[in-house]
Formats: sequence, structure tokens, C-alpha cells
Amino acid sequence: MLFFPRLFVLAPQVIETFGTPPRTVTVPLFIWITRGEGYVQNCALNLFGLAKTTTLNTRVSALDMSEARVMEVLDGENETGLPLLVSKGVYAEASLDISALRVPEGRTGLARVTVDALVDGRCVRTRLRIPYRASRLPKEPGWYGGDCHTHSSWSPDVWLIPLSGRARYAWENGFGFLIMSDHSSGVSDWAGPDGYVAQCDRAQQETGIPILPALEVEARDGGHYLCYSLKPTSAQHPTDGQYPCRDLVKAVSRHDFPLSYGMIAHPFAARSPWGDWSAYGFAGLELMNRQRTANRTTVQAWFGLLRTNLPHTVATGEFVAAIGGSDSHNFMQPGSRGFTWAYIPDYSAPDRSKVWEAIRRGQTSVSGAKDLAYFTVDGQMQGSVLRRGPGEPLQFHFRYLPVTGRRCTQITLMDKNLKKVFETVRPPGSELRWTMPPSDRDPEDTFYVAAFTFREGKGDVSEVWTNPVFVSSRV
Repeated sequence: MLFFPRLFVLAPQVIETFGTPPRTVTVPLFIWITRGEGYVQNCALNLFGLAKTTTLNTRVSALDMSEARVMEVLDGENETGLPLLVSKGVYAEASLDISALRVPEGRTGLARVTVDALVDGRCVRTRLRIPYRASRLPKEPGWYGGDCHTHSSWSPDVWLIPLSGRARYAWENGFGFLIMSDHSSGVSDWAGPDGYVAQCDRAQQETGIPILPALEVEARDGGHYLCYSLKPTSAQHPTDGQYPCRDLVKAVSRHDFPLSYGMIAHPFAARSPWGDWSAYGFAGLELMNRQRTANRTTVQAWFGLLRTNLPHTVATGEFVAAIGGSDSHNFMQPGSRGFTWAYIPDYSAPDRSKVWEAIRRGQTSVSGAKDLAYFTVDGQMQGSVLRRGPGEPLQFHFRYLPVTGRRCTQITLMDKNLKKVFETVRPPGSELRWTMPPSDRDPEDTFYVAAFTFREGKGDVSEVWTNPVFVSSRV
């Protein structure tokens, strides 16, 4: 029986850009075969009449792994499988500069990818057709969007994606900042001349947006911790397995006190749930990680922490803030499922401290699909403590600004007990005002969180969860 070799190519199901106009369209590809030996010769991308062929001439050999398992490895879910992919398959990026076309917002097309290989002396070709859309991020004065959890090839479970490439993607797609949070086990050089911080510095200079160096560290008793605003000149940093949860929180806080702090990453993820909820002093947690909608277990735990710490918050303004991150590894681009909008009215591109401060203070909204939504109470932004006598009404102002092609379909306002105090469907326009009468006020200290639902068409549901506004009746 003759064997006709088959060339397998894995690519994202949809390609979407968010810059206006878009500069570059990039399609990440993983290429493999299940029998034989050969070379992947080239890959080509065609879109809107423009085409570019990239020469590869890279060896490929038989890989006995299902498509689902390959995707699991590429998503960072199975680090042990990555060496096999590296040795047998080919990672490539088909990239095309379309800036000259000045593609308008909302335009769609089909990105045509062609991969050619020579396997056991036979020419083999695989073609893909991938839907493309030119979208745009919402624009709102004082608000800047970014990803709070991103990986590059500094991480042991990421393949051939340099930190500079992540930064360039963020810049080309309209991000206001990007937090690089590679696994500490891969960051062998933090402060050296070509170390992690230095690479973030160069990427920031090249892109003109804050590229913030951080680390993801595994606690000895389980769970991952995002270490933010660490001392950039320190020769030492926390590493995987060095501390149990409670000591890891303390070590991060001490690293560049009072500036450094941490966030619990994917707190209830099956692969690495947080191991010790008695640990004290973490500044926040990931409410969305690789998600378009928030996990209700995480929401309930977050509200429980907010309630427990409410007296402390009213006295000091400090609380457990929520963030969103894509946890992007190989195929996933930054911000693809998990994004954070930060309110930074005095934003300055070279100044990382403004971003770190806004995140720590909870002046943020967590978005599943980059839509922007937020609210104020009597003009006070999320993260604020508002003091109003029990006889005064409260004025709520909701703003909701979707990504191209999406719409806000529901707003739900909840109090400290996760009780709905206001809800509306299909809100008109881009803003809504509502007054809570004094009779509906909680006589005790409380807080309010808004959840916004967005849709594209009849499906593709995503959410935005705001950080709280706290209200105290003690004037």
C-alpha cells in the first residue's frame, strides 16, 4: 500500500487585529506529520490581495500526538510535552504587513495560509482559510487597556516567542501597557545587561508603551503568584518552590517595599489552585484567566475577601483588587481571553509606576474580550471609598464601550452580599444613569460591583467585571 504523507497545520480559528488602522496580520502555526521524515519548506499568507512567503527549510519528523494534545501543550497546560513538539514539529509565523491598505474598522476577509513541505521525497501542501476582522479597542479618556499575565520564550513552556514579539503585538493592537510575567524558573537573569528587566526596557523604548517586568512564581504548597513591581536592580527574586504561600506573599512585599506587591494567579484553576487562603497581604487576584466570563467560584471567593476586609478598607482604602490576564503561552496572543482596563488619568508612556499604582488601587475593570465598562458613584471612580450619610441618595453612572461588532446586552449591579440591587437588559447607547433612593441604601458599610454582559450576534458571550466602589455611612 502506498503511503501519501499528510501535513498537519494547527492555527487559530479566527484572526482579529485591534490597531486602527491595522499594521501587521500574524498567524501562528504549528506544523507536524504523523509518519515519515521531511522538511517544511515555506509558509505563505494572502489577505486582501497582498501576499508574503516566508522560507523555513526546517526539519520535521513523525509526531505521535493528537491535535487536542498538541493544543494542550501549546497552551501551557502540559509543559512536559513541549520538548517533543520542539524536536519533532515546526513552529512558524505567517506574517503580512497590510498598513499600506489602511484597512477600515470592521472590514472582514479570509486569510489564506499555504504551507509546503517535502516528506519522504513527496511534495505536500496544506491550505487553511481563516476568517479575519479588523476591529478596534474602545477609546475613553483616562482608560488604558492591557494584559496583566503574559508569557514569552523566557518561560520553559513557551516556544520561540521572544519578549519583544509580545511587546510589538501589544503596541500594534492598541494596548496601553503589557505586563510580562514569565515563570521564575525560566528567568535566570533578572537584572543583568541582557536580562529580563533590560529586555522589557528595550521593548518599551521600541514600542512607546509601558512594558512592565513581573514574574509568575509557584508556591511550595500549591498555587501561582504574580509578583508585581519588583526591584528592577535586585540580583535576587522569589523562585518556584522557594516559599509556601504565606511566606511568598511576604517575600514579594519585602522585595521593594512599599512598592512591590502580588496577585494570586488563576486561584481555582485545576492545574494549580491557590494552596493557602489564610495567607495575608496579597493585593488582589485574577478574576479572569483564559476566560471570557468569570468563574462563579472565583467571584464568590473574591466577594468573601472584600466583605471580610471591609472595615480595613473603609479605614485605609486598601482591598483585594481584581485583574484579568490571558496567561498567553504559545498560540494565544496577549489579551485574547482576559484583559484589564486601568484608569490612569495622568498616564505617561515611560512611567511604569502609574500602571502599577492603578492596578494596586483597583482602578480597573476586568474584561473577557477587551470590551470596556466601568461605573462611578456620585462621580467617584472604582477603587474609591465614598462617605455618604444614610439619608442621601446615590447617583450611579454606567459606561459601556464594546469592541467593534459587539454590544452590551445587560448590566447587573450587586452589593456586598452578591445581591442584585439593579439590573437592566439591552441598555441604550453607551451610558446609563440610575439613582438609588435613601430607602434602598444599606445602613451599614457596603460596596457595589457592576457586571456587564457583551455579545456578538446571538452567541459569543463575554463579561466585564468592575472593581468595587465602597460606601460608608459614617461621615
